[in-house]
Amino acid sequence: MMHFQPILLSALAAVLVAAYTGPTYGEGYDFKFLSGGGGGGVPDRVKRVQQAGAQICVDVKERRSASDNRVMFTLWSEIAHPDSRIAYVMLDTGRHVGIFSDVSIAMQAPGIKMKSQKPAPHAFLPTVNPSFAFGDPHPGGFAPGKFVMLAATLGRGKTYADVVMAMNEGVNPATATTGLRVAVIAHKMAGSEIAGSGTISSDGGFVTRGVSRRCRR
Repeated sequence: MMHFQPILLSALAAVLVAAYTGPTYGEGYDFKFLSGGGGGGVPDRVKRVQQAGAQICVDVKERRSASDNRVMFTLWSEIAHPDSRIAYVMLDTGRHVGIFSDVSIAMQAPGIKMKSQKPAPHAFLPTVNPSFAFGDPHPGGFAPGKFVMLAATLGRGKTYADVVMAMNEGVNPATATTGLRVAVIAHKMAGSEIAGSGTISSDGGFVTRGVSRRCRR
């Protein structure tokens, strides 16, 4: 049985993110498993896939500038398997339809080619109705230790405090589907497919689970 250590966001990447966002206030969130290949029925793989959400992070920061009304969402993976990739990133605004007027990619690690996509439901995210979507499915998204930063322009009259309240609503199980949630599709969390399984056995969908100090940058 092979064991892998979590791959942390590189120091250089953290410096680049901090330099771009400037002096800010932010909050970090980790993720939880919703649905997916399920590890192909192999207990060790099932455990790795379903617990991988704790190794996916998003840092949500405001840019404190009179001329800048954006909120920055920086996502990265610390999934232990080096072959794993985050292939899709989505924002589901729930009932907060006008909270953002636009969301775009502000920065991404060298070699990453995430692009804006038409929002569409995904089978691995059964409760998510994406308002904004980004993807790089081929050759497979961004690897552990890499990052993607999204810039969300606040809607008219909206503030960073509104975003925090909407995120808190999204991580509350009682109100999750009406709140603001970040969702991702991760590939190969336990490595390649099991030979002959006929299924993508270690892919899965995840949504923000709760506040995580470890995910603050």
